[in-house]
Order: sequence, then structure tokens, then C-alpha cells
Amino acid sequence: MNQVSYSGESFLTTDEGADALLLLVASFDDGDNSEMVERAVKNDARTVTVQLIVGSRSALTGIPEDLAAEPDSTDVLSELRDRARSLSTQLEQEYADACAAMEYGWDDIYAR
Repeated sequence: MNQVSYSGESFLTTDEGADALLLLVASFDDGDNSEMVERAVKNDARTVTVQLIVGSRSALTGIPEDLAAEPDSTDVLSELRDRARSLSTQLEQEYADACAAMEYGWDDIYAR
């Protein structure tokens, strides 16, 4: 388990859940993009719903915690990883498009 700290608050989530959340935040570009993430997590031995607005400027901290059992978070992990992969693919495509435009001298055409 990991104690994730964000904006002065913290909550418990699985190791993989913390990793997937950090990966999502790291996948944002440096712009002002952000998304809301809502997940059920453990807090003081009870389950609560945590809502986070995360973006490229989010400062998250994951601290390992020793607990006996972790909840099944397979669906949540899949969703977070898919979104991070989507953001990464989008950035790669934008970069490839920019390189192609430079290669063909399109900047010269539109600079007039």
C-alpha cells in the first residue's frame, strides 16, 4: 500500500494504484491540461471516495505503507494506464506532425 499525499491531504491506495496515478500525472504535457480522477480508497480503515484534479503541475507523493491486504484495483489500474498511454500517444503524434511540417518546409509557406 502507498500513502499518497496531494494538496495537503493524503489517502491509502495500492502500490500499483499510486504508480498508475503518478504515471498519469507524468504523462501530461507542460500545458494547462488537467483531468478529474475519482476513486474509492482506504482512509483511516474505511473506504472513501477521493476526487483529484491532476495535471502537469500536480505535486504528488507516494509513501510505502505496511498493511496486510491490498484491495482489488484491477479496473482502476487499467483505466489510469490507458489514459496515460493515450496522453503519451497524443504527444508523440503532435511531435511527429511538427517534425513532418518542418521537413517539408511548411513553415516557409505559411510564414508570408
